[in-house]
Amino acid sequence: MDERVERILGKLAEVRAHKPRTLGAERHFFRLAAPLTETRVRKLEQTWGPLPEAYRVFVVQAGASGAGPYYGLLPPKRWAEAGDGSLAIVDQGDDFYAVLGKDGRVRYVAPDGSPPLLPENEDFLAWYERWLDELSWGYEHTWFGRPMPGSVPQLVAALAGPRRGDALWALVQAPALPEEARALLTTCIADPDPNVSGGAFALVRKHKLAQHYQPELRRALQSADPEVRRWAVGALEPPDPALLRPLLADPSYPVVLLAIHGLRGDLTDDEIVALLASTDAGIRRSGIEAARKRSSPTTFDALVAHVSADPGDPALFAMLLAVERGVVDEPRRALAYRLSVDHVAAARGPREPSAGAYGLRLFAPDEPRAFELLLELSRHPEPFYRYNAASNLGVLGDPRALPALRAMLDDAAIPRTPAVARTWSVGEEARRAIARIEGTAPTS
Repeated sequence: MDERVERILGKLAEVRAHKPRTLGAERHFFRLAAPLTETRVRKLEQTWGPLPEAYRVFVVQAGASGAGPYYGLLPPKRWAEAGDGSLAIVDQGDDFYAVLGKDGRVRYVAPDGSPPLLPENEDFLAWYERWLDELSWGYEHTWFGRPMPGSVPQLVAALAGPRRGDALWALVQAPALPEEARALLTTCIADPDPNVSGGAFALVRKHKLAQHYQPELRRALQSADPEVRRWAVGALEPPDPALLRPLLADPSYPVVLLAIHGLRGDLTDDEIVALLASTDAGIRRSGIEAARKRSSPTTFDALVAHVSADPGDPALFAMLLAVERGVVDEPRRALAYRLSVDHVAAARGPREPSAGAYGLRLFAPDEPRAFELLLELSRHPEPFYRYNAASNLGVLGDPRALPALRAMLDDAAIPRTPAVARTWSVGEEARRAIARIEGTAPTS
């Protein structure tokens, strides 16, 4: 047996005994299928041409498929899956593959046709043995083979060299960070290369070291480079509200989004209003989401300018939540009711006016017209509207809706569009609504 293959099989046996958690292990359980015979390989080579030597010796002496990175090594019957004549050796999920080039190098290819990524290994056996070594070192394999290869001591040594950025990102996979690496982070955080500072911040975040690098983090949060600010915000674990709040006014959407996430939704009314006034659409969406969690007259008033004709309008939903929570006065309730009615009246196409219909259900106990509009929706030509009407009438629980719901029981239409589809028919939703009103719906 080839010396390298023998060493690999020994390492595979050790890994199998420890059963590390890694992507795809539940499919192959660190076991290989039986090797291919020479006769079988020669027949395959009539189609594929000569197999690279390192891969050929593996499939003949070790195994034809099974244990391997991602979802495991592919059997010959799946070698053609990556298309364009490439020999696919691993399915990485979502139409990403590892393929084998004629030069024996492993390449990662994407479905969008972007340039392939080449792991830093000279051939298949080196790449496969690296996978086993990293598993034995406790590395986390989200994207095995993409970072710089090396053991923790090798990567720490590389922090003093020209590839320190790559070494930092590779160290993110390691389960622990040696003290000598921590001592170098101060310099790396201040490095003008975003690849270096970003890798340093990723390590600070992973190992929750923010308290040890406060001066460096504060300086980074003032950087003119939004990428540096983004990495610095991400490193604030646990979050520091005093550092995060000023970043709500940052011009970069990713920075603002991270600041909102770090504050765990604990925003003031004034902060939400400022988000809603942003010129950035993404930041405004974040403000609307924050307003859903913190209802008040102030945020209600700021949301009015953002109400749209979108059937699932998030701004109208946020306003209606304020009504449901009882935090707005009567004039604001009246405005929300008018907007709900207008929303339903303006809805077009095969999508239910879900925001407006929610409003009609919310106001139906006090507004007779709201209840009548829900009944009208139950007879709408579009199945989405009828389905939505049945659902809201069931939640409303008003027995007066029973005749309309019973008239829908034979409605076999299942609302669907290319993007959205309901699980059951309009008639089934009406049946569920009737059971809810009559108190016969299952409790779980």
